[in-house]
Amino acid sequence: MSELAVREPEVEPPLTPVRLLRGLKIRIVTSLVLVVGGFLFLVLYLAFWGTRFAWYENLAVVISTIVLVPVLMFAMWALWGIGIGQRLWRQNRRYQEL
Repeated sequence: MSELAVREPEVEPPLTPVRLLRGLKIRIVTSLVLVVGGFLFLVLYLAFWGTRFAWYENLAVVISTIVLVPVLMFAMWALWGIGIGQRLWRQNRRYQEL
């Protein structure tokens, strides 16, 4: 007769301040790089490449950059916040069961 293997559910490690701050540091650095990179792109684009295009094309590039940088930052921070919230919710539920 075959034996059934019983697997214990995987328990993720508790969310410690070290793990929380590591993810926070990465997102802060990424946010700074996005803001500074977007600003530098706009300055360099308008100074060097913008003269080749019409004003409305330059306006489209500026507006799309101004919209794209915050959208990327919002997506990055929102996904991180949702993940942290889910981990904390599961952790609280696990400790309430004990």
